Amino acid sequence: LSLSTRARDASPSAPSPSLSPPADGVGPTVPMRGDVYLGRQLAAAAAAGARTRTPEEDAERRRRRKEKRRALAKKMPSGVACCYGCGAPLHTGEEGSPGHVEPATYDLKKRHNQLKTVLCRRCKLLSHGRCLTK
Repeated sequence: LSLSTRARDASPSAPSPSLSPPADGVGPTVPMRGDVYLGRQLAAAAAAGARTRTPEEDAERRRRRKEKRRALAKKMPSGVACCYGCGAPLHTGEEGSPGHVEPATYDLKKRHNQLKTVLCRRCKLLSHGRCLTK
C-alpha cells in the first residue's frame, strides 16, 4: 500500500469508501411526523387530480349552506315547552297527567327563561326514587 492510502485508512475523520450513507429513516435523516403527513396529503391531492373550485361554485356552496342553516333555525323553536325528563308538553291543568307542573314553578321558570330545565311532576317524583302506579 502506498503512503497516501495508509494515511487515509488511519485517519478517523475520513469516511471509508465501502460504507454507504445511512438510508432514509435512520439517524438524523428520520423524517418528522409533519413531513410524513404533508407528503401523504400532497400525494393524495396529486392522485385525485385536485381541482380548485371556481368563484361561482364557492358562491353556490355558501348559498346552499346558508339556506340549510335558515331551515334548521326555523325548526328549532317549537313554542311549546316540554319536560326535560320525558318530553311531554308542560301544562298546569290536569294534576295526574304527564307534563303537569305546579303553576308557581311554571311561572317562575317562564319569567327567567328556564323552561327547558323543568321536570314535570311525574319525572320529579321518579328522580327522587318514588314509584308511580299510574
